[in-house]
Amino acid sequence: MIRGHGEIARHVARVVDVVERGSIASRQPVHDRLARSWERSLSNYRVDPGQASLPQVVTARELREHRERLDTFMRIAREGVDRLYDSLRPAKYCVLLTDAAGVTVDLRTVPELEREFRAEGFRDGTRWSEMEEGTCGVGTAIVDRAPILVHREEHFRNHNNGITCSAAPVFGPEDELVGVLNASAFAAPENRNSQAVVYRLVQQNALAIENALFVEACKSAWILSISAPGDCWSLGEVHFL
Repeated sequence: MIRGHGEIARHVARVVDVVERGSIASRQPVHDRLARSWERSLSNYRVDPGQASLPQVVTARELREHRERLDTFMRIAREGVDRLYDSLRPAKYCVLLTDAAGVTVDLRTVPELEREFRAEGFRDGTRWSEMEEGTCGVGTAIVDRAPILVHREEHFRNHNNGITCSAAPVFGPEDELVGVLNASAFAAPENRNSQAVVYRLVQQNALAIENALFVEACKSAWILSISAPGDCWSLGEVHFL
């Protein structure tokens, strides 16, 4: 996003103030997480909050290698990515899937905004780790191993301040982080509560992908499935949850 020098200076000053105080002026737990992320971004990773450059992108060869390592994960996750995109397409959201390092391996954008999203760094191969971008949906979800909504000026880098990002990590059967599911939009109201539905949809689809990964890993085993109270218990071979 293109911003004036005064706006950039105000954002940088706010970042420094929050890091020095150790908290954002809010009692909400999520803002404690954001403050800790800002501190990591500035003190540990030395990310410049006023930096105007686009996010880094891996080479075509590196992207191919990332995808090859995640072939099964991407195949299983595709249904969840498509379902989330179909739900959010009317609201003009971009949906992306990254690996555990924050590299985008799958992406969905509305055709009429594809050029705009690409111009802001939303493309296959973009790196969204905290180390490179500071506080952002994907990067902070990776570090905290928990879903997070990073809304507009809550992003660390000024370049990302106009974006809203809802992100949820996806874990494998051994509780290993496999990737992150994320939905982002440019035109979002200032009130972060406006993203509640999107945030919930991202988490639901991330969980559905996790369930599918578990079933894939255990497809040759017998699984005891306990249904809702009042129903019967069932024992059987499960092919898909």
